[in-house]
Amino acid sequence: MIDRIEHDLAEVLLLSWYDVLLALYEATDHRLRMHELAEALLVSRGGLTRLVARIEKADLLRREPDPADGRGLYAVLTNEGMEALRATWPTYARGIAEHFGQHLTDEEVEIFDRVLCRLLAAARVE
Repeated sequence: MIDRIEHDLAEVLLLSWYDVLLALYEATDHRLRMHELAEALLVSRGGLTRLVARIEKADLLRREPDPADGRGLYAVLTNEGMEALRATWPTYARGIAEHFGQHLTDEEVEIFDRVLCRLLAAARVE
């Protein structure tokens, strides 16, 4: 199902790029330290570095040094990144509805939501 959504998005934005931009959009001031972004996306730091470099080259985010720690970097959502996210959302939402939502009852959606929230809470504790 994820492959189908990724196929739907391919003309607009890669799904992995969308995930990065969404994490930044949801973050305070639309910025996250690189290690925080890696944790949010469940990817290795090395994999994230390569991914962020490609997204930065497309001007959808920028990397900025952390003024409090010269070794650290922030990934920051740009206006272009915000626009790309907004332009992609209708395609993504349609994909979720078509490839996931239509196969679940309202009760199953509620159960699925509770399970995912519990797993997310457990992941934050570990």
